[in-house]
Amino acid sequence: MTPTFDPQHRASGLRALLPVCRAAAGALALSVAGLAAAQSTDAWPQRPLQVVAPFSPGAATDQITRTVAQKLADNLGVAVVVENRTGAAGRIAAEAVIKSAPDGYTVLFGEPGGLAVAPAVYESTSFETLRDLIPVAQAAAMPMVLVAHPSLGVRNLDELVKAAKARELDYGTNGTGSVQHLTVETLNSRLGLKMQHIPYRGGANVLTDLVAGQIQLSLLTVPTAASYIQAGQIVPLAVLDTQRSAALPDVPTAGEQGVSGMDLPIWGGFFVPAGTPHAIVAKLSAEIEKALQDPSVRERLTAGGNAVVYRGPADFRALVAQDVARWPQVVKEAGVKAD
Repeated sequence: MTPTFDPQHRASGLRALLPVCRAAAGALALSVAGLAAAQSTDAWPQRPLQVVAPFSPGAATDQITRTVAQKLADNLGVAVVVENRTGAAGRIAAEAVIKSAPDGYTVLFGEPGGLAVAPAVYESTSFETLRDLIPVAQAAAMPMVLVAHPSLGVRNLDELVKAAKARELDYGTNGTGSVQHLTVETLNSRLGLKMQHIPYRGGANVLTDLVAGQIQLSLLTVPTAASYIQAGQIVPLAVLDTQRSAALPDVPTAGEQGVSGMDLPIWGGFFVPAGTPHAIVAKLSAEIEKALQDPSVRERLTAGGNAVVYRGPADFRALVAQDVARWPQVVKEAGVKAD
């Protein structure tokens, strides 16, 4: 018997095959996309990288950024361009990177002021640091030192306490709600003092007025203060770190002088936007570690008083998380709000 052709039966069979075909097509598309992504990751970088820095050219943190960026360029064989985007306590730079494509070509050099303190001080902050950024690698730690103008006549924390209880003292920082401001307010609380805060627009103006004797005290990073201390233009009172600075070996820490809990070095490190492929994060972190191992890089960074400290993505994230959790409480206790 000759088989009969049943169009309805054939249509039914084709309909039954549609889900299978769609699944196969979807799997193929995912496979192709995954292969393309893997090839893109493997080939990274194929074009110049941009490192966005939230501070002015010439600042101590700018030197760290540019030193590491130059070595990355040498090792990767592509240009690594540093762009300084200042303003809004570091938030402008962070927001620019967060809004960029998560492809490993736009990188942020960040520090606690913009990523841990500013979000706690400014209610208008549009981002959450650990939600919107991926910590890639810590590159350095910048210890801070409390300094005074020589005319104040104090050389350690005990003498500072006596002077502050005898008359009103002032201190200048690079702005309300800055790391320096909140750290000195913490010190005020620990020592039972009420030194008057004078906020400035930028650290350069603070240093100028301190050297000129227009303000009595300030809190500076060791790289910023070291040459002025050595020239006798300002007097170091205490290093705020767990150990003495190699650049200022004769200056005791606050802990050595009986004031605990003031071990607050400023970290500096690299971040990329959330969503950046893990393989690119890992490769960039490894390249930063390689750059920091170079003797010329280490010499240049430590010569100014920085400590070369590498932490990979997991450890650096833990450090940032610690600061993100800690600073809001400090801000609350100091009663600081800038919005």
